[in-house]
Amino acid sequence: MNPDTQPAIEPLWRVERRVIEEAIARCNGNVRLAARYLEVAPSTLYRKIQAWQRCARSS
Repeated sequence: MNPDTQPAIEPLWRVERRVIEEAIARCNGNVRLAARYLEVAPSTLYRKIQAWQRCARSS
């Protein structure tokens, strides 16, 4: 397949972050509710958010 004709493939970590952030926004910032809709533990979302914040601070 020609790389110029392939659809753009987004890295999984970007897709995951976008979906999580969108879910939290749709739940008006309620992380616990967003976690319920995403079928994950709230601690999973809190851990990911903390990791993103640490990464942003170190950049």
